[in-house]
Amino acid sequence: MRSVGSSMQSIISYLIPLAKRKMTRSVIGKIVVAATAYFVWHERNIRLFKGNKRSVQEIIECTMTSIRLKLLSCRFKKSNDGVLFARLWDLPEAIFK
Repeated sequence: MRSVGSSMQSIISYLIPLAKRKMTRSVIGKIVVAATAYFVWHERNIRLFKGNKRSVQEIIECTMTSIRLKLLSCRFKKSNDGVLFARLWDLPEAIFK
């Protein structure tokens, strides 16, 4: 998703054609967007209702950890994309079928 812009519209436009596919790239893209939206929403609620703030780095770290844990529960085919994403997310070989 490096070629996608940073606006929500461009991210959604990129993911819509991939929405029903079960390719490694589309599954990880959907997990990343869902986790990011959740943690932004969660931070907004914490700031509004509790008055607490976390740093941007803390939110990023929390989001990345959550994504990695979700990916650990998935099973992927051992393909070029699968191996690439396993290296990028520091996932063990056990995630492959």
